Amino acid sequence: MRHEGSLSDHADAYVLLVAVAVAVAVAVAVAVAVAVAVAVAVAVAVAVAVAVADQESSAIPS
Repeated sequence: MRHEGSLSDHADAYVLLVAVAVAVAVAVAVAVAVAVAVAVAVAVAVAVAVAVADQESSAIPS
């Protein structure tokens, strides 16, 4: 019986370890998704700024 308890404890520890690993993986995935979203937002902002600047420069007759 004592041996089974030990196995159960190991199983519980393994489940806890897997849960922590999954939580870390999810946290990393969320961080990557946020980083990608920020990068896309910055790229869009830069593209809009360049387009606006280009329109303003082309609107002025040279």
